[in-house]
Amino acid sequence: MMGVSFIIASYNCKPYIAECLQSIQYQTYQGDVEIIVCDDCSTDGTADLLQQYADEGRIVFIKNEKNSGAAQSRNNCINVAKNDYLAILDADDYISADRIEKQVAVLENNPDVDFVSTGLQRFYEDGERINFIPEKEFPRAKDFLFTIPFSHATTLFRREIIERVGGYRIAKETRRGQDYDLFMRIYAAGGKGCNIKDITYFYRCFRQHNKRKDSYSVRVDEAKIRAKGFKAMGIGPIRYIYIMKPLILGLLSQKIIDKIWHKGH
Repeated sequence: MMGVSFIIASYNCKPYIAECLQSIQYQTYQGDVEIIVCDDCSTDGTADLLQQYADEGRIVFIKNEKNSGAAQSRNNCINVAKNDYLAILDADDYISADRIEKQVAVLENNPDVDFVSTGLQRFYEDGERINFIPEKEFPRAKDFLFTIPFSHATTLFRREIIERVGGYRIAKETRRGQDYDLFMRIYAAGGKGCNIKDITYFYRCFRQHNKRKDSYSVRVDEAKIRAKGFKAMGIGPIRYIYIMKPLILGLLSQKIIDKIWHKGH
């Protein structure tokens, strides 16, 4: 049925989940809205709080039997969602009141577009805020070479395109790169995405010390995702250069990477 189902994967987010859900409550969108939250074996009391919300009829609450990662949690939410539009939202973030109204309008006015993403604002506990505005309204396959041209957490998908590609791919390399993988598989399947420049999403960030071993493992996984995605999208031999990008960045210090990121945004 027409309407929006919020797809929320949660893990140890008890201090933030109320703000997240409240931001959905204040949406200006007038259609049907349901909220589906899948908890991934939280240990901080998040599941108990979510169960309380479910008992009050505020959300549909499901739980993983074992810690399975965000991709599996989102697939579980999608499997029980009833609406034609699927809105991604992370359990420790929040959104502007007009997010869904703006995104639904884009999809209804552009029947050839399968999903729409927006700008976002990263915010830190020390008060720093950094805006990210997408560069291109309608990215093409080649725009995936350097980075992801969409902000996954901000995205509203048509249910049909998610079902066409089989949802999020569950694999070792997609535990952190599920967004990149999903977008590229959508494009490989003939799908099309759109960006709007409005900031409708507020992304909570935490200062963390860089862990070289873990970070490089993530870089290797990203290279694997790139190799599969670029080939599936039909990108030519130039793809081999860009497959190596995360491996090269993995050899740089976090300080240098941060400088590169801030310069580009």
